[in-house]
Amino acid sequence: MLAKVEEKVYETDKIYSLKSENELQDIITNCKGKERILIIKCTAKWAQAPSNESLAKQFSEMCIQKPFENIICAEMDVDNVAKSAVKFDITTMPAFLFFKSGQVIKKICTSKFSDVKETLDNLDVKKSLDKFVTGKRKADELSDDIEDCKKRKLETNSNKTTVKEAILVDNTKDEDNKSDDEISDFPAITEEKTENNDNKDKPKKLIRKSFVMSVNEGSESEYEKRHSPIWEDLKNVLKKHGVHNYSIFLLPNTRQLFAYAEVESEEQWSNISKTDICKKWWKHMSDIMPCNEDSSPIAEDLNEVFHIE
Repeated sequence: MLAKVEEKVYETDKIYSLKSENELQDIITNCKGKERILIIKCTAKWAQAPSNESLAKQFSEMCIQKPFENIICAEMDVDNVAKSAVKFDITTMPAFLFFKSGQVIKKICTSKFSDVKETLDNLDVKKSLDKFVTGKRKADELSDDIEDCKKRKLETNSNKTTVKEAILVDNTKDEDNKSDDEISDFPAITEEKTENNDNKDKPKKLIRKSFVMSVNEGSESEYEKRHSPIWEDLKNVLKKHGVHNYSIFLLPNTRQLFAYAEVESEEQWSNISKTDICKKWWKHMSDIMPCNEDSSPIAEDLNEVFHIE
């Protein structure tokens, strides 16, 4: 009789270091069929940059402090999972893969933690309110408190008492010695809701992309000529796929082309290469640039190491 293999239990307040293809597949399979989001941070020793240190620290704090109830966190060096790195098209780092039900539902390449947080918010991940509540009151009690506060008439100096203020007053009854700083950490429930509504009308934050290509010797002038201007159909496709502020710079002594663009999403940016007009443009430029077999220009992504607004 075969012995029963026990399923590994993955906890939500740890970061799992995946060092092999088997470990990666195990954690993906384990989260399959469960109401959990698996987020994997992808890095490489050869792609380290000072700006990534802050990201690693914030990601670690998020996973350990458990601000979300249904997230499993992991990290991996792509050199240890080369096969999967190709499968998931991980070419720029740091990268984050988001899984649900065993499938990748989102991939982002960023060195900013705010992008990771925004992605989780957009995925409607269930948040845990426990760590934000004064006195460690349970999240389910918070809903009861809100309803009670709506019904109660509190004696205050202001006629505009918010739900947040009502809960603070109620908490103060049991914690008279609590400092003002501790009370101020309570989440601004009423104000936060208003702020989120306002953000709906704000433009989506753009992702900065940069990569390097090259032009054949003696073709520098022709390259510039063909871009002055580019085809109108190609320009429309770029705009339609959320591309903004697209620029290309030439370094004459090496003939390197440094490209910069701001995009609305990684998915839209990736889909440009699937359009007929893009493939036609590649073919048009293939005689003056080093190219791949499909006529696409040979390019390498650059990692951002500094930025200021």
